Amino acid sequence: MQAKFRKLTMVFLDIFFISLALYMAFLTRHGTLPSHSLYEWLSIWSSLVVISLSCNLLFNLYRSLWQYAGINEMLYILCAGTLTCSLYFVAIHLLHIHIAYSIYFLIWVFDIVFLGISRIGSRIIRSMLKKSSSSPEGNCKMVLVVGAGEAGAMVIKELRGHDELGLRPIALIDDDRYKQGTLIQGIKVYGDHSRIGDVVRQLGIDEIIIAMPSVPREAQADILNECKKTKCRLKTLPGVYELISGNVSIQQIRDVEIEDLLGRDPIDLNVENICGYIQGKVVLVTGGGGSIGSELCRQIARFDPEAASDSGYL
Repeated sequence: MQAKFRKLTMVFLDIFFISLALYMAFLTRHGTLPSHSLYEWLSIWSSLVVISLSCNLLFNLYRSLWQYAGINEMLYILCAGTLTCSLYFVAIHLLHIHIAYSIYFLIWVFDIVFLGISRIGSRIIRSMLKKSSSSPEGNCKMVLVVGAGEAGAMVIKELRGHDELGLRPIALIDDDRYKQGTLIQGIKVYGDHSRIGDVVRQLGIDEIIIAMPSVPREAQADILNECKKTKCRLKTLPGVYELISGNVSIQQIRDVEIEDLLGRDPIDLNVENICGYIQGKVVLVTGGGGSIGSELCRQIARFDPEAASDSGYL
């Protein structure tokens, strides 16, 4: 019911705006409305409204969720406006009504502008209302995003769309020198990963999010080690193959794990073969009192040995 009401509202708005576009086109071209008969004016207006609504429907302008509008939706508006004016030109000539050629161009311009305003305007208003009702910025944690690529841009968009998280992205870091000093969604790229510590101290960063799913693990390990020198909480994204859908969501952002610091892919053990090799056997671990040896003892204990000893002492 709500979806139908929304679509119906958009239709009435489009009728109003296409009528306004027609009026503005004549006013811009002639300074006033030219003298046409009532029949001609009804034909001029009704044919434009019918053609415009049909083209908008053809390009799914009444089915799109405009709070997620992007370049594709803008292209649909451009295509709908262009097709509307092309078909309108044909219809007016078939009705044998004389209209200056510049009128068609002006209708095209005003139609596209009003279509964009009616769609994107609602998104801007919704965003402003959401921002005004969200928690004060003083309660937000300052976030540094490492990686100014597509993943980083999507992380910023996700964080801005989830005010309930209390995370505010305010800075970017990227090793690509062509991106350094530029702005991405209004956020500055401060420099390469060697500047992480300086940016954290300068801007009072609370959390760091590593948004580089396609960067090799060795390079990520260097960046993570630089981040570890700060007091910030570290989070990262899954690998590129887990992001194959092309979308980043808040649920995919996770805390940094020990595997992220290895500088290589973790080694997968063949648990069944190890179990068959160790189970029921006496195992000797040399240097079992050290950090590596003690971890080996803990891992060996999982496979039910008969006994384990350190350098021959049970």
